[in-house]
Amino acid sequence: MIRMVDLEALHGPIKAELDRAARAVMDHKHFVGGPEIEEFERAFAAFVGHRHCVAVNSGTAALILGILALDLPKGAKVATVANTFVATVEAILWAGCRVAWVDVDPRTGLMDPDSLAQVLAHEKVHLVLPVHLYGAPAPMPGIRELARQYGAEVAVDACQAHGTRVATADGLMPAGWGARWAAYSFSPSKNLGALGDGGAIVTDDDEIADRVRLLRHHGQRQRNLSLRPGFTERMDSLQAAWLLAKLPHLSSWNRRRRELALLYDRLLPEAVRLRHDLYGVSVFHLYPVRVKGRDAVKAGLSAQGIESDVYYPKPAYSVLPGRPPRLPATRQLLQGVLSLPLHPHLTEDDVQYVAGYLLEELAKA
Repeated sequence: MIRMVDLEALHGPIKAELDRAARAVMDHKHFVGGPEIEEFERAFAAFVGHRHCVAVNSGTAALILGILALDLPKGAKVATVANTFVATVEAILWAGCRVAWVDVDPRTGLMDPDSLAQVLAHEKVHLVLPVHLYGAPAPMPGIRELARQYGAEVAVDACQAHGTRVATADGLMPAGWGARWAAYSFSPSKNLGALGDGGAIVTDDDEIADRVRLLRHHGQRQRNLSLRPGFTERMDSLQAAWLLAKLPHLSSWNRRRRELALLYDRLLPEAVRLRHDLYGVSVFHLYPVRVKGRDAVKAGLSAQGIESDVYYPKPAYSVLPGRPPRLPATRQLLQGVLSLPLHPHLTEDDVQYVAGYLLEELAKA
């Protein structure tokens, strides 16, 4: 079976490192707030190119706390896309905000600046929240300029973008470039995955970092002295220890993902491929393609021992009541998008096998 994700193959070669990291936490017994937390925060901030990293217990928590840290007016509108994991929208709602829907560029599946311009011209938007979906960079220079024109903040959902680089006039920049903060997820299937759930906010803004630190732990800077209402959204020491052990390997894992993705690009026709690097450098958390007769294609691949998956089977607006928005490019994409296996321990033969049978299934469709 050629799997979408193979954690056994990923963890096997570094099992001794992971075991040592876990034993260290068991030995010092600081299971919450142990030394691994600050060490990981420093290391990950350096890796992604920002001054601050605030570790929390999930990517969803990072998004919620990041929005709350902006102190937006109650009921403020946040512009984002429906082609995303539902947590992007859940975070907006739990933060007490409303959603202003932006369509995607059909070439990339990412936020379309032309659609954003229309939304900003007709609605009062306080925050623009693009998503670096699939590990591919959204068009941040255009998004930032539009937000500036209309007086909106910018933040980034980078939950799938560990190491993604954004193309700017000054060269390639971190995934959080042009934003007050970027949110990351470390769930096990991510390019950098924890033993369970984990997340982080990264930022160059001292005030944002301080607010998120307060919010993640009951509004406290010191024990039992709460300065504002907060939550219990801290990262556990064991998660930070595992992430620290895996972080030195992330660049090589990302390079391998990229090599395999570019091989897919060479083997598959342009009509089925999304544009991954149109606005920077992708880390290929996923390799999605657009196909007709998706269910039949998926079943045909499965019959050949090839896993595939749909990201995402429902648009994020499905969590909201009322009439769905008109997002033609999003709707068309979601009807046919299918993700193929892509992880650092695939071989070139695996990719050729997958691509060959995909072409056969497309010919049938």
